[in-house]
Amino acid sequence: AECLERAIARAPRHAPLWLALGRDLAQVGPQRSTDALRALQRAVSCAVEDEVRADALAELGVQYWKQGLYDFSRDAFDQAHAINPDHLTARIGLIGHDIRAGRIAQASDSLDALGVLEPVKGALLDEFLQQGLDLFVQARRWFPDTVDNHLAYAKTLARANRFAQAIPPLERALALRPDDFVSWNLLGSACRVLDDTERARQAFSRSLEINPDQPRTRDALAELAQSSAALPPEGRSQSQ
Repeated sequence: AECLERAIARAPRHAPLWLALGRDLAQVGPQRSTDALRALQRAVSCAVEDEVRADALAELGVQYWKQGLYDFSRDAFDQAHAINPDHLTARIGLIGHDIRAGRIAQASDSLDALGVLEPVKGALLDEFLQQGLDLFVQARRWFPDTVDNHLAYAKTLARANRFAQAIPPLERALALRPDDFVSWNLLGSACRVLDDTERARQAFSRSLEINPDQPRTRDALAELAQSSAALPPEGRSQSQ
């Protein structure tokens, strides 16, 4: 950061330097958070290239989010996304905001569209997922009582490795639409992670009754049977 500050003294309108400085100051700790915001804001105002401006705005969105300035954060992510709809940091940030606001189905669709992420972006996504879900609950927000919303919420919780919390929305989705094989599959997967083997088997079996043309579900059911058969008698009785 000190080296960047000396470089900026020689080139005060160089946006990439301001962006790098803002990122470095953000890593220093809370004592430099205000300076980090100022550097990133300067990067936005000095940016000539759209790529640099989008990067600076997305980084601003992250820093605003960390400081609880959610309206500013959302606005920064929106601007970055408008410049570059494929900007990963902006897309991840907007997913966190959609979850926080209760736009669960939209957030779930955006999550599916992300695909596989590199470790750094994956860690950022996990941060926004975890905080977005916590903020949604803390604010006592809600979403309409529909199958799609409950299934989207369960998928989002599962993506955040909150499988126990995913069970109730899946149960509600199935109460509303008992023949939804997708919900049965997700319930089976969640129960499998939670070592509830018998309920997982029942869920996968019910899914196949509804839609027999599911090779992956058949494979999951076969794997459950194999793992159960491999257990010693006392362990097998516990899993059943």
